[in-house]
Amino acid sequence: MQAQPELDNFICFAMYTASHAMNRVYKPLLDAHGLTYPQYLRLV
Repeated sequence: MQAQPELDNFICFAMYTASHAMNRVYKPLLDAHGLTYPQYLRLV
């Protein structure tokens, strides 16, 4: 039986992790303006 690849080896997991980290960083800053990170990206 073939071994299952580790979750860390999937690009989609890496992209999800990076996106989640960015949301955590920007959330306190954007909350003051009533914006979410996707809304901020739309403005930029």
